[in-house]
Amino acid sequence: MTHVSASAFCVWAVLSTALGAFLLGHLWRFDRFKCLKWSNSPYSGSFKRIMTYTYLITIPLIMIYSFGFTYIKYKEGFIDIAGTIVTKPYNFWDERYQRVIFPLMMVFSFAWSFEMITHLEELCFWLFLLNAGPQQPDWFRSPFFRLWMAGSFVAVRLLCPSVTIAYRGDPLSCEAHTFLAGSVGDLVLTTAFIPILLSFPNFLRKVKAEGVDPSIVIRLRKFYELNVVRIIFRFLMHIPLLALGADGVQAHKHELNESMFWTDLFSIVAGLGCVFSSVCTLLIFFPRSYEAEYQANEASQHRSNHTRSSLQTSRPGAQESSSAGRSQALTMTVVDSLEGRRMRPTARAGTVPAPTSGAGLARLARAESEAETTKDATGTYLLTDSPVLRAEALARAKPGGGLARVRAHLADAPAYCTEGDPWADAKAAEDGGVRALPEMAYETPPHTPRHLGFALGLATGAGTLTAANVQRHNVRQSQINPLVHSFTSPIDLLERRETPHPGTPRRSQSGWGV
Repeated sequence: MTHVSASAFCVWAVLSTALGAFLLGHLWRFDRFKCLKWSNSPYSGSFKRIMTYTYLITIPLIMIYSFGFTYIKYKEGFIDIAGTIVTKPYNFWDERYQRVIFPLMMVFSFAWSFEMITHLEELCFWLFLLNAGPQQPDWFRSPFFRLWMAGSFVAVRLLCPSVTIAYRGDPLSCEAHTFLAGSVGDLVLTTAFIPILLSFPNFLRKVKAEGVDPSIVIRLRKFYELNVVRIIFRFLMHIPLLALGADGVQAHKHELNESMFWTDLFSIVAGLGCVFSSVCTLLIFFPRSYEAEYQANEASQHRSNHTRSSLQTSRPGAQESSSAGRSQALTMTVVDSLEGRRMRPTARAGTVPAPTSGAGLARLARAESEAETTKDATGTYLLTDSPVLRAEALARAKPGGGLARVRAHLADAPAYCTEGDPWADAKAAEDGGVRALPEMAYETPPHTPRHLGFALGLATGAGTLTAANVQRHNVRQSQINPLVHSFTSPIDLLERRETPHPGTPRRSQSGWGV
């Protein structure tokens, strides 16, 4: 960039420094730099290590390139040529600065090659995820993974570094051909990503129709929006550098490179595109869970408060009063929730509401009689009983008919019974037949307290699938690849490992685990 002014290179230096600072802050908040460790877990195989280090080393290389040329440009300054003030050409530079041009260009070419590896992996991964079915092989056995390996070899060995070495004799020609080769290669990858963005909304609708967990849909939606922003800024990087490179390889007049306005404008726009697209890539490769971070902070504060309260209650006379206060607060909270909420069941396919039989009330009576035996010497009920006994014990502790309200909830709540023979599946299994379970949707009755809902389930015999069990059931019958349910980022993928026979070396099924 011998025609680019020192101010444009200074912008590159500032932007690359900001990107490096954001990288450090994000990785610290992500997992305290644990993702950089060379571990041996199934989620930290050779593939993730290669992708992590090739991406992270790109940012320091860009910083070296921008800081090096910024220093040289400000040291050399400008020159008057035929009455026009221009940036001093490299021919008039000090000899020691001229010797630095080729190393800095090699640093930039390797940074560009590593960045192409990153964007090629994203392209191949999303192509695999959108086209792979439930029975297709995993990512490490797919043709898209082999395409990424071949493309990475071409990017590192045959594209930018090779072109830079081939034209190292002429710094101007070396710079122009490096920009042209890198821009063409990266522009092809960026353009190939457009069909993925166009088909991704249909893929999201297909995933939602499968009844997957909402967190999976939210994660895919976030990746989609980040990729849209990333592709826009990738075009802002490639097109200006492609224009400067194509103008630089011309044999005669260079309209863009000989204009300080266009060279500085294209250089600054390319720097902005490079930095902001790298930020999007960082957020995709290392996605933070703000909900989990918030819960972890709340849990940490709760532990701190609990530790302080334990120290305070350890003083003589304080422990008894604190325990009584917490017990009274817990009793009031549970009974108040029983007062203000009622259970409204939601109809599901294959189930009909039926009135509670006398067996449920009889079970409740037995629970009441058993609860009478759980009093300790002070007349309080223990919290280690079943949910029905616990609810009744806490309700009985409040005067004014708390137990009657619990019974009213139990009596009014309808139970769920299965139409037909409830043992039909078991009989079919005994006869040798197999009945496939229909896809289940997890529905929680609205406005139901957790403890009351559990107590009603025990008292009335109503059983419901948990959200985790419903998700496992739907995964087995899903028409999408199982990787959709498990992956958290395009590089954080599980590398399944075989159990080696005695005397054989340990390796992963994909050949990429260590």
